[in-house]
Amino acid sequence: MVTNSGTSGASFQLAAMAQLSDGSALDVTKVAAWDSSDTTRASVSTSGLVTVTGDGDVDVHAVYRGVSGSSHLTVALPKTYTASGIVEGMSPQGRAIAGAQVRVLDAAGGGVATVTSINGAFTTSALAIGRHLVEVSKAGFEIWEIEIAIVDRDLDISVTLVPIVAE
Repeated sequence: MVTNSGTSGASFQLAAMAQLSDGSALDVTKVAAWDSSDTTRASVSTSGLVTVTGDGDVDVHAVYRGVSGSSHLTVALPKTYTASGIVEGMSPQGRAIAGAQVRVLDAAGGGVATVTSINGAFTTSALAIGRHLVEVSKAGFEIWEIEIAIVDRDLDISVTLVPIVAE
């Protein structure tokens, strides 16, 4: 028998249980041979970890000592969104700032930096639903941070960097 504790997210764990002749059950998850009916939708590791690779229906099978069990799954890649905007300097200059580094500082964003264009524009993509910390930095300016909440749409962020004043 193949069981799962939920099929949401980019990956999730399945378990394979063998029903023995004495009526007891044995967890054979780590020793079963696993396969997926459609790896364009979901692949499954040797330990039963399913990785979603597309949207749709897929059957995952576990075989232990010639006995097969399966689970029919409907999977979907998690929806992701973008945050974009313009980085400008504080007035009176108020002009676009090219070359500013924009980073999403959480596990989902991975801290990968995007650099603003000549017009100060940036776009960060593949943001999952939830809260994210965004940091914008540029030499000669104070670091700017904001916590954003991705709920159900892309976000537009206005960033104003404050110059560092020499004392």
